[in-house]
Amino acid sequence: MTKPHALRRILTNFIDNALKFAGSAEIGVERRDGCAVIKVLDRGPGIPEDKLEAAMQPFVRLEPSRNRETGGTGLGLAIAQQLAKTIDASVRIYNRVDGGLVAEVTLR
Repeated sequence: MTKPHALRRILTNFIDNALKFAGSAEIGVERRDGCAVIKVLDRGPGIPEDKLEAAMQPFVRLEPSRNRETGGTGLGLAIAQQLAKTIDASVRIYNRVDGGLVAEVTLR
């Protein structure tokens, strides 16, 4: 059981980021340790390891221009993280070994 609007917003934020920064998104679902894990994967440039944690903070934009078309407001991942708490879930992002990024939500 979950709050469908919260889960939809989390996934929409992940998918929008993948489309914006990589041009496409892959979605996968798996069962891990009794939890459902939904992953949004892309083949974009990824995020430098030392910036992954910062990317989850509000108003942090890794794209340095002030153009909202290319960088947004820096709230998408922070909103996803806050919404995940409301549905007893967690989110994380990490770089793919073969290039790109994974954004995942784990539902307990």
